[in-house]
Amino acid sequence: KARDRDKLLSDMLLAISEERVIINEANAKAVEGGWAQGYFLLGISSADQLQKVLKKLERVQGVVSARRIEPR
Repeated sequence: KARDRDKLLSDMLLAISEERVIINEANAKAVEGGWAQGYFLLGISSADQLQKVLKKLERVQGVVSARRIEPR
């Protein structure tokens, strides 16, 4: 979850790619109240790598939370 702003998706993708993670799918949308949600399907190789990616995402300007969700 993040505050919606210009280049938010670009900044989130950059944060993910800095950890050399394969991005299989990326989607972001504006939601009510000036918020945005991003969904990413990533090729994560370990729990440690997942934690690094989540921490990098949380450092992106405007991002207030990043978490793993189970695939459907």
